[in-house]
Amino acid sequence: MLLDVLPRINSGGMVNMEIKQEVIDVGPIDAATSQRSFLQRSVTSKVAVKNGQTLVLGGLIRDNRTEGQGGIPVLYKIPVLGALFGNTSEEMDRTELIVLITPHVVRDGREADQVTEEIKRKMQEVAPLIRPPAG
Repeated sequence: MLLDVLPRINSGGMVNMEIKQEVIDVGPIDAATSQRSFLQRSVTSKVAVKNGQTLVLGGLIRDNRTEGQGGIPVLYKIPVLGALFGNTSEEMDRTELIVLITPHVVRDGREADQVTEEIKRKMQEVAPLIRPPAG
């Protein structure tokens, strides 16, 4: 995933942002070239939020549907009777990327220290959730 954010702060404390989100997935193998294709999705947004206000961005959605059929060779392909010798499957997969951005305008060294400490504290709270258990 690529996330590119270009922030601009105006005199009123509003944060104007140009945000580009891009996701590249590995696609199926192309029958003609025997190579995998790449599926690229991207969106660009222009938004304005207040200092400290959280922005939620969504919209990069992927729906994937896979169908399969199998069974006893030759017999499962017989019209009408084939269902007795085989099976069909269908799989649906949906992925949606959601991004939350909270800009903080830092005016001096003291505010920078406060923001840094807040980020450290939040990372320590999240760390046990993403670290595999020991043992």
